[in-house]
Amino acid sequence: FSAGATFANLIGEYPGYYSRDTADLAADPTTLAAYYDAELIHARFSMLGTLGCLTSELLTTHADVPFGESLWFQAGAHIFSKGG
Repeated sequence: FSAGATFANLIGEYPGYYSRDTADLAADPTTLAAYYDAELIHARFSMLGTLGCLTSELLTTHADVPFGESLWFQAGAHIFSKGG
C-alpha cells in the first residue's frame, strides 16, 4: 500500500480505520455505521462470555462453589454427549 493513497470514503471518523477497504464495505455511510454498531455489540458479548468463563473457574477453584462443570470447554462437550 503506497503512502498517501487512501480511500475517499474513509475519512477517519471511526477508530481503527487505516484507509483499507478492499471489500468496499464502507461505501455507504449508513451501512458503515451499522457494521460499527454490530461490532461493538459482538465485542461486548465476547467480554461477557470471557467473564463468565473466568468467574466459574475461579469460584470453583478458590471458593469451593459447586458448579456442574466449571471448565467451559468440558461444559460445551457435555451438550453433545449422550443424555446431554
